[in-house]
Amino acid sequence: MYLRDDEGKIIDVEYGLEQIEGTQSIIVECHWGTNDKKGTRERNPDYNQLLGYIFGRLAQLGTKITRVIVDSKRAAANFTIEGRTVKIDYPVDLTAVNIDKFRKALQNAVRKTARKKQQVVVATAAKEFESF
Repeated sequence: MYLRDDEGKIIDVEYGLEQIEGTQSIIVECHWGTNDKKGTRERNPDYNQLLGYIFGRLAQLGTKITRVIVDSKRAAANFTIEGRTVKIDYPVDLTAVNIDKFRKALQNAVRKTARKKQQVVVATAAKEFESF
C-alpha cells in the first residue's frame, strides 16, 4: 500500500495497517540503499518522509504511540516481543512532541534494538485510522 502526501504525490515506501495483539498497528517496511556489488537497488527511498507524514497525521488525530516493535526474521527468531520492543518512554503523545525530532530519536532507538534490516511496527492506542 502506498500513501499520497498533501500535494497528491506518492510517498515511495511500502506500509500496511494491521491489528496486532488487538491493537491497530502500522507496519512500515524497512529501507536500504543501493548496493551495486550485490545488484540491489534502493528500497523505500521515502522512508523518512513517510514516518514524518504518518506521525504528523496521527498527531492531528490525537493518537498516542503505545509500543514500537522491530519485526524482522532475525529479531523474531532470537527475541520475544518484549526483547523486540524499542526502548523509549511510552506512551508517546504525538501532539506534544516535535515530530521530526521524535522520528530521528525513534530511528536511533530502533537501530539499538535490531541492527539488521527490519520492519518497524508502530502500535497505537485510542484512535482508529479512518482519517488516513
